[in-house]
Amino acid sequence: MIYLKLLSFFESFFLKIENRKKKFCYSKAQISKTNEL
Repeated sequence: MIYLKLLSFFESFFLKIENRKKKFCYSKAQISKTNEL
């Protein structure tokens, strides 16, 4: 049971990091687009 709890904790942790990376890359892309205009 503890193992499963740890697994779900790490899963949500990595999902948060992935979402932050996506948002960061997206904002960088938006900035570069506005710079091109």
